[in-house]
Amino acid sequence: MNTNLNLNQSKNQRLPEAIVFRHLRMSRGLKVRQLADLLGISHTLICHYESGYQKIPNHRLKDLCKLFKVSRDELKDYQEGRKDLPIVYRDECILLIDKMDESKLKIVHGMLVGLSGN
Repeated sequence: MNTNLNLNQSKNQRLPEAIVFRHLRMSRGLKVRQLADLLGISHTLICHYESGYQKIPNHRLKDLCKLFKVSRDELKDYQEGRKDLPIVYRDECILLIDKMDESKLKIVHGMLVGLSGN
C-alpha cells in the first residue's frame, strides 16, 4: 500500500539524493541486492549510498534516475519538497522511529505491546 512521504522539512532543508533513491527503491519493492544487480555494483555500495556514508557519484545518479524514470529536475523537486515521494507505510514508520529518542521509543513499544495483547 503506497502513500506519500511527508517529512515536514523546513524550506531551507534539502533531502539528500540518497534518501530519495532509497524511498524510490523501497516504493518499487526492490531489495538492496536487486538494485545492486540491476546497476552491476555491490550491495554494500548501495548501502553506503543510502546511509550517506558515501556520496553518490554523478554517473551513478544518472543511472539511478534512468532506472527509476525520474529526471534530475524531479530529483531536485523531491529533495526540496516540491513533490512528494512515493513511499510504503512501513518505510515511513522506520523514518519516524529513526527520529525518536529512547524514551519515546519505549512509549511506542508499550503501546504496540498493549495492542497485540502480549
